[in-house]
Amino acid sequence: MFLTMYSCKKKKERNIPLKAEEEIFNFEIYESKEGKKLWILKAKKAFVFEEKTKVKKLKIHFLSNKDTSSVLTADSGLVDNKNGNLYAFGNVEVFTKEGAYLKTTFLMWNSERKRIITDKNIYIKDKGREIYGKGLEATPDLKEITIKQIKGKTNLNK
Repeated sequence: MFLTMYSCKKKKERNIPLKAEEEIFNFEIYESKEGKKLWILKAKKAFVFEEKTKVKKLKIHFLSNKDTSSVLTADSGLVDNKNGNLYAFGNVEVFTKEGAYLKTTFLMWNSERKRIITDKNIYIKDKGREIYGKGLEATPDLKEITIKQIKGKTNLNK
């Protein structure tokens, strides 16, 4: 189940409205399934349209058993109000509870698959390893990662 706050008025004049139906400061939204919160998104500002919500300066807490497993930050983003997919743009960083770090310029949360996905360049640092690549699909806690094009270095002394 996806929960959001937005106006129910519909605009039939255009497919893409030029003006937001609502403008909200200190915006907060979450997705839950079977009573469990999957993530909480907080943003300094949101522009709510019928099908999408644009957000500025966002922070997403991905949850596992009510605890934050990772935090994603980005300059801006988009929430698909119909399917719960999230899109993060500009200075996208993910910090996990275990200390892993991911940096990229774009990241998508696929609500159905419960994965973060990008086709952009990525950088991951975790336990003395540095991984560079292009294209990624991972769990938000970065415990399961698939990288399409990969380069890396590790310290074998650790």
